[in-house]
Formats: sequence, C-alpha cells, structure tokens
Amino acid sequence: VKNLIYIVRVKELGARAGVKAISRERGNIILRFREGALPRALLERRYGEKIKVGQTQIRLDIRRFEKGWQGVLVELLEGMSKDIDSVA
Repeated sequence: VKNLIYIVRVKELGARAGVKAISRERGNIILRFREGALPRALLERRYGEKIKVGQTQIRLDIRRFEKGWQGVLVELLEGMSKDIDSVA
C-alpha cells in the first residue's frame, strides 16, 4: 500500500510540475518535459550535481542516493510544482 501511495503522489506532483513522462533507464530516473519547459539555470543552481538537466529532460542518478532516491525525487517534484505555482 505504501508503494501505491508513493506512486500516486509522484504522478500528482509530476503532473503539477509539467512532467510528460517518468521512466527508469540504466540506473537513472528520467523526467521528460515538453520542449522549452525546463528552467535549466534554476534547477542546476538548486540541485547542482544531484541531477543532469537537458533540453527536455532531467536525469536523477539513483546510484548516487542508494536508498534515499525516492525522497530526492519527491523533493525535486515538490520544488518544481511550487516554482510553477508561484509563477501562475
């Protein structure tokens, strides 16, 4: 039940943050966005080495966080949702 609640929370936060898709590939969580939707400079300043920001995606290397990557993902999505809410 905890995993289901976590998944629902991530999907809801992702939708609010403008995430088009979330996937896992080769030790990375990939958040995909529509073109030009990412505030790259802000994200790189805020999260530094924790993430890699591209034109349409964010990569979170879960190996860097071992068991704590789920919390980092939620923190990232919450921060992005708040940024979007403050602009709207």
